[in-house]
Amino acid sequence: MTLKWYGAERKADILRAVQDAIGAVAINLQSTMKVVVSKPGRGRFYKRPARTHQASAPGDPPTVDTGDYRRSIQVDLSHQRDARPVARVGTNSVKGPWLEFGRGTIEPRPHWIPTFKQERGKLLKIAQAVITKRMKAVK
Repeated sequence: MTLKWYGAERKADILRAVQDAIGAVAINLQSTMKVVVSKPGRGRFYKRPARTHQASAPGDPPTVDTGDYRRSIQVDLSHQRDARPVARVGTNSVKGPWLEFGRGTIEPRPHWIPTFKQERGKLLKIAQAVITKRMKAVK
């Protein structure tokens, strides 16, 4: 009887499954964040040249005015090739920290931390489902 060791192949399968799971979680979080910052505001009204904008109230997630901030919420999967796969979900807008934590006269409009805490269980289930599906497909 001959035994064959498939350790390296299984390690590669597991890494690919984890990469897929991390990517799925990151994309889901990005989508959720864009929904969170798309809700109507409950704050004060501002006159714009072509319209009136209702801002978010302090303590609420920010609301869309121009759409620039929402469009800046991106996923970076560039580190997926590494042995320790990482995905980054975030914004390169200077408004991000100002909105989350406040700045000067701007009161906080927390949205990243509360959303991640609220979605954590769902994100873990997504990761588990992707890994389970991927590993079942391994022969």
